[in-house]
Amino acid sequence: MKILDENTEKIMKDIKQYTNLIKIADSGDAEAQYSLAVLLEKYHSPEKNLFEAFKYYKLAADKGHVMAQFNLAYYYRYEEGCTRNLFESFKYFKLAADNGHVEAQYIVASCYKDGFGCNINIKEALVYYNMASNNGNLEAYKFLYEGSRY
Repeated sequence: MKILDENTEKIMKDIKQYTNLIKIADSGDAEAQYSLAVLLEKYHSPEKNLFEAFKYYKLAADKGHVMAQFNLAYYYRYEEGCTRNLFESFKYFKLAADNGHVEAQYIVASCYKDGFGCNINIKEALVYYNMASNNGNLEAYKFLYEGSRY
């Protein structure tokens, strides 16, 4: 009986923390919005709640949260919790890239190179490949220094 009581207390504490996180996120806190989106995406239910996760990623991304920008771009690109939109995907990958997200820098470079969600622009592709490479992205380095045709 003691184990049940300890488990019940833990569950009640978790529910209270979750409820508080929702309140903080709904009040406009970008970090809480991001945290709630991650929680909804990964742990909320067996089928995951991607539509709600998308909503909170978007709120946080539009406030400048870099990881939310990156995750939202992924959602748009792979139709997770929303309709696929390559232009919006590129927009949020670029925001994340311009805010220092190294993987996003590489993805933006590839988008510019291939015209994925944007017009092909080799000059911009090289800018972002260099940015990613300078920030330690091995794939960008390989592209630039081991067989780039540009």
